[in-house]
Amino acid sequence: MSSQTKLTIAALAFVGLTASALYLVFQRKGEETTQDERAEIPTLPEIDRDALTELVITRPPSEEGGEPETVHLRKQGDEWRVVAPVEAEADRTAIDTALDRLGELEVVGVAATNPDNHARLEVSDDKAIRVEVKAGDSTVLTLLIGAYRGRSTMARLPGDDTVINLRGSIKYAFNRAIKDWRNKRVLDEAPETVVSVRFENANGTFEFVRNDEGAWAPIEGQAPIERFGSAKVQSLVASIARMRAVDFADAGVSAEAAGFEAPTGSVTLVVRGEGEDAQERTHVIRIGGDREEGREHYVRREGDETLYVVSQYLADRMRPAAEAFQDAEPGAAPTMVEEPDLGGLGGLGGLGGPGAGGELPPELMEQIQRQLQQAASMM
Repeated sequence: MSSQTKLTIAALAFVGLTASALYLVFQRKGEETTQDERAEIPTLPEIDRDALTELVITRPPSEEGGEPETVHLRKQGDEWRVVAPVEAEADRTAIDTALDRLGELEVVGVAATNPDNHARLEVSDDKAIRVEVKAGDSTVLTLLIGAYRGRSTMARLPGDDTVINLRGSIKYAFNRAIKDWRNKRVLDEAPETVVSVRFENANGTFEFVRNDEGAWAPIEGQAPIERFGSAKVQSLVASIARMRAVDFADAGVSAEAAGFEAPTGSVTLVVRGEGEDAQERTHVIRIGGDREEGREHYVRREGDETLYVVSQYLADRMRPAAEAFQDAEPGAAPTMVEEPDLGGLGGLGGLGGPGAGGELPPELMEQIQRQLQQAASMM
């Protein structure tokens, strides 16, 4: 072996040993820093989700120059309600998700201590989601929630520069528009309990009853429908009995402005009661005018002043013509069916919202799957 080759090998060995030594030094220094940081990690109070009575959640503006959006939720008896900026029943799934996440908060490390990092980690006052948690008259916790990075959520306490890592995904549970904290269920009846249905609109009046075998038939005296299909009626009933809105009328929109002085159609469902003394229930849904965007319609349930907004697809299904109840002609090619309305999946307010970031948390993927399964079961 030449002296030049030996010199080269010796040089490479020296570089390798130097790199290894430096790695061990910096690794030890990193471990010491981690231990120091762990000693300074702020502690969070243990939260009993069942004891909580109020949540005040403020999201940063969705666009530059916009206003923050605050929703105030309060427990009244056994139920949660939205009390500001509107009075409305709260969505139970959204509330449960938020309370579950608060009850599972676990600090696993420190992400930063320099306030210059706050904006980047989305925990600055103007970028974070502020969550104020109350139990009775006491504020249990106020938390600024930021970005989801590396399987943990960035967060900090107001007035504290330290950015902590919370285990798992937290932000999506609070990053919701006000409409997504509200209960969007227009009706919540099991489709199999509906015993009669009546459609009235510009296409005519169509009324059907369910027989003892569970099949649908037109009422006596109604004009016959060629190739009548019982399953067609059942499909419409299933969509309406568990109808879910995609939004609500804007503040200040009156029933008259929403088109309910001259509704474009109505659906009446009669639902059988349960038990020997239970009474049948009757639900009347009226379809108003279209929303400004033209792809959505207002609907209203008799006895409920809430002005709901549903998709054009669902509004059209609620105003059927005779063809909607017909089976296809024998041998006819299958027709293309428009994508069904899934009710907006309101519980996914964290997607694409302010500071949503590029990582999709596994917990959020599970929630998407649950809501898709829920939506599919309603069709």
